[in-house]
Amino acid sequence: MKQTIYIDMLILVNLLVNYFLLLTVRGFLHVSVGRGRVFLGACVGALGSLVIFLPQPHWSLSLLYRLGLSAAMVLACFFPVSRRMFCKLLGLLYLCSFGFAGFMLALCAMNPSSGMLMQNGVLYLPISPLLLLFLASASYGVMAILRRVTEPREPKSRFCTVTVTWEGNSQVLYGKIDTGCTLTEPFSHRPALVVEKQALGNAMPLCLQKGSISQWQEGIRMIPYQAVSGEGMLPGFLPEKLEITTGKEIRQLTGCWVAVCSRKLGAGQFQVLVPPAVFD
Repeated sequence: MKQTIYIDMLILVNLLVNYFLLLTVRGFLHVSVGRGRVFLGACVGALGSLVIFLPQPHWSLSLLYRLGLSAAMVLACFFPVSRRMFCKLLGLLYLCSFGFAGFMLALCAMNPSSGMLMQNGVLYLPISPLLLLFLASASYGVMAILRRVTEPREPKSRFCTVTVTWEGNSQVLYGKIDTGCTLTEPFSHRPALVVEKQALGNAMPLCLQKGSISQWQEGIRMIPYQAVSGEGMLPGFLPEKLEITTGKEIRQLTGCWVAVCSRKLGAGQFQVLVPPAVFD
């Protein structure tokens, strides 16, 4: 029995599915990319769904194509990315895809006349766009609930105010509490806040202000980090005073380091990334 496939419905189905899959991956790994980049990655996957019109290839060629298309989606959404993080993103994308595929197969088993077609690893489901949006949103909601249950607890407010003091100079900065930030000073294993260098002003050692760190200096530690864009070292110091305000609560943080980052952390929304470990 032949089945008519409408290109617009095919692209729309895969666009919505890929969009929510990439949103789920972004949420689980706490990657800071905008929804525009997520949409771009979903578009790559949606265009790749046109392979459904080609003859059924050998399983090995089909596997290579699916791997290449998934890698292209990840790069379109999360580039630049380190090799290790790329493998994590790709692996999690496949895990989420398997979960979604199981959900859709269960749906098809309950309604054999749904007309769902899986060809060359591409999903085609002739249903109304509103129903498709509801099903994709429901799947994303289930994954979001699972992520919230499994991820570490964080303070009620994700945003806070951080005051850094060095040699009498204080700077009040706007911070974001990020569960994906696990930076620690390697010797003391104490948590380290990541702060924009430009925002600190004079509230940091003079050598950091001038960027003249050429060798080991007293009070300065190089703190290794790993991010989506790669790995590296950030210079850090112990401030004279470190204070964080969340809502109406003010805390004095002792023994926490400040890692100085020369790049922007957010689009003007915050200047400090705060690891939840500072509240322990």
